[in-house]
Amino acid sequence: MVLSLHMDPDRLRRQFPGNSHIATLLRQIDWTSNDLGSPETWSHSLQAAIANSLASPTPMFVWWGPARIFVYNDASIELLHSRHPSALARSGRDAWSDEVWAVLGPTIERVFTSGETEWCENLRMLVARQVPSEETYVTIALAPILDDAGTIEGVAGACLDVTAKVIADRRLALLHKIAVGLAAVRSLDVAAKTLTHILRNAPDVAFATLYAVDGGVAQARVWIGTNTETSGLPAIADRGSILGPVLETEEAIEVTIGDGSQRALALPVRAPGDRLAGILVCGLNPLAPLDAMYRAFLETIAQNVGATFVDAGAVRGVATPAPQLRTTDAFLAVLGHELRNPLGALMTTLQTMMLRAPSLEVELMERSVRTLTRMVDNVLDVSRIARGGLELRPTPTELATIVDRAMQLVTPLVTERNTQVFVQIPRTGLRCNVDSERVAQAIAGLLSNASRYSDPGSRVWVQAAREYDRARIIIKDEGSGIEPDRLAEIFGAAYVATEKRPRNAGLGLGLVIARSLVELHGGSLNVASPGMGRGTEAVIELPIDARIATSGPVANAPGSRRRLLLVEDNDDAARSLKNALELLGYVVALAHNGPIALNVARTFDPDVVLLDIGLPVMDGWELAKRLRELAGATHDAPVVAVTAYDRDIDKQRSTDAGFADHLVKPIDLGKLQEVVESLPMRPSPAS
Repeated sequence: MVLSLHMDPDRLRRQFPGNSHIATLLRQIDWTSNDLGSPETWSHSLQAAIANSLASPTPMFVWWGPARIFVYNDASIELLHSRHPSALARSGRDAWSDEVWAVLGPTIERVFTSGETEWCENLRMLVARQVPSEETYVTIALAPILDDAGTIEGVAGACLDVTAKVIADRRLALLHKIAVGLAAVRSLDVAAKTLTHILRNAPDVAFATLYAVDGGVAQARVWIGTNTETSGLPAIADRGSILGPVLETEEAIEVTIGDGSQRALALPVRAPGDRLAGILVCGLNPLAPLDAMYRAFLETIAQNVGATFVDAGAVRGVATPAPQLRTTDAFLAVLGHELRNPLGALMTTLQTMMLRAPSLEVELMERSVRTLTRMVDNVLDVSRIARGGLELRPTPTELATIVDRAMQLVTPLVTERNTQVFVQIPRTGLRCNVDSERVAQAIAGLLSNASRYSDPGSRVWVQAAREYDRARIIIKDEGSGIEPDRLAEIFGAAYVATEKRPRNAGLGLGLVIARSLVELHGGSLNVASPGMGRGTEAVIELPIDARIATSGPVANAPGSRRRLLLVEDNDDAARSLKNALELLGYVVALAHNGPIALNVARTFDPDVVLLDIGLPVMDGWELAKRLRELAGATHDAPVVAVTAYDRDIDKQRSTDAGFADHLVKPIDLGKLQEVVESLPMRPSPAS
C-alpha cells in the first residue's frame, strides 16, 4: 500500500484517528485508485461509520457503494484470518469463505434494498484461536447507512461473538438427554447402552469409553465410537497403563491416544458415597479448546453416570435411582462466570461509547449484548428454580409499579420492533406482597414473547383488575398464536429448549421461568390461543396483599464527586468500567489484585469500594475483610461486589462478609450509579 500523494497527512490522521493497525493501513492506501475515491469527498455518514468501527472494541464492518467496498476494524482481523489485509477496502465478497458469504451476502443486499435492519445469527467460522481451527459462532447486526442526501449507500455491521452461547446451548441439550436417559437406569449395562445411543454423533464427545473399576483395575464396559478412535485405549487398565494416573489420584487427566492426533479427557466416575467406581474417557472435539466450561460439561456427564453405579465389580447391579437433572449446577456456574466476564467488559465499553457519541451501530451492539445476557440469566434461573435455590425478597408493591419496571426491561425490544403497547392498570388498589423485580421479570418475559412473535408494528394490550382477593393481569397480542392442541407443551423446558425456533426466539426458556416465578409467589400463569395466526393471551393471577406498605430507603442525590476504589483483575473490564465511572463524575482509583488494593486504599481513602470476587492472590471476600482492618477511615467504606459470580451461595457469602450489595456482570451503569448514590456518605476527614 502506498501513501496517497493527494491528501495531507494531518487530514488523514483526523480522517482515520488512532494508532490501531487498521487506522494505520487506511492512512497508507492510495485512495485515488479505489472505488471509494478520495476521503476528502466522502459523505459525513461514511466518515462517521468508519470512525465508529475503528473505535469499537468488538468487530464492526462497513460495506459501501455499488462495489460493496469493505472496511473493518482491528477486532475483525481474527475473524478474517488469512484474508487480512488483502480484504481491506476491497469488494466485501472477497473477505469471507463461501459458507459465510452464502448467508451474509444476501442479507447485506436486503438491507441495501429495503433499508430495514437485518440479523445474521450464529454464523459458523473456523478461527485460529486456542486451537488451530476453533469452532466460532458470530451474530452480525446489519443496519443501513444513509448518505448526506438520505439515500442508502452503505451497510454497517456490528458483530457479537456468540460462540459460548451456541456451544453451551448444544451442551445443555446433551446434558438434558443424558439426565433424562439415565433417570430410570438401574444397571451399569443399561447405562452403557443408553450412553452409546445418546453420544452417537455428539460433536463435543468424539467417542467415549466407560470402564468399571474393581480392585484397582479398570475394565472397559462399552466403546462408543469407531475402533480407530479407541484403538489406543486398553480393554483392561491398571496403575501402569495410560489410565493409571486416574486410578492413582482419582482426578481427571488429559490423554493422547491412537496416532497422537486424538485428545481425550479421562474422568473419574464416582458412585454414591464418593467411591471411585469407574472411568469415563471422552474424546475431545478437535475444534474446541479444553477450557473450564468444556471440563465442567464432561465432569457433569461423568457425575450423571456415577449415580447409576452401586457395585462396580458386578456385571449387573441395582443402582440408586437417579434424579432427572443431576449436578448440572457446576457446569452452569462455570458457564455463567465464563460468559459474564467478557459480557461485562463489552457492555461497559458500549455504554461508554454511547455516552461519548451515540450511534445506531453501537446501539445495535448494546442490544445484542443485552440479549445474550438475558439468555445467560435465563439458563442460570432455570437451574436455581429446578433445585429450589431461588431466593425471593417480597415487599408490598403496587402492581402498576411492577408493570412500569417490566416495561423498562422490554423497551429496547418493543422499540426495535415498533410494537404498540397499551397499558391499562390502576395506579393503586392492586398491591401484592411479592419480589417486585422477579415478578417484573416474569411480566417482561411475556411482553417480550408478545412482541417477538408478532409482526413489527403490532399491538399488545396489558390490562389488570381485581377479582376477589387476587390481581388478574392479562397480556394479549396479535401475534403468531399457538395451535390449541400444543398449548400443553409450551411450558415444558426440555421441549421448548430443543424445538426449532424462529430466528429471534432466544433459548425458549422464558415461559418456563415466568410460570415458575409466578407460582413461587402463590400465583398462576396460563396461556390461551384460538390458533395459529390469531394471537395469544397470557393470564397471571397473584394474591393481593392488604397490609400497609412501608416506605423504602431514599437514595442520596447524585452529583457529589465520590471516591471509588475499583478492584478488578480483568484488564479490559477494569479500564472500561473506570472510564465509564469517570464519565459519570466519580474519582476512581484502580487496582488489579488484593495486595495492590490494600496499598492504594491507605492513601486514596475511598468513599466506596467496588470489588470483583474472583481475584488472584486473595479473593474479594478476603480483601473486604482486610480493608476493614486498615487503620483510618477506609475501614468504614461500604463495599459492593461487582462480579460474575451469580449463585445464591455467592450472594450469601457477600452478605455474610458485610458487603453493601452484590451486583452481577455485565453491570448496568444506571444500576451501579443508583447503588453507589444510595450508600450514606462518610463524613469528610477533619482538616
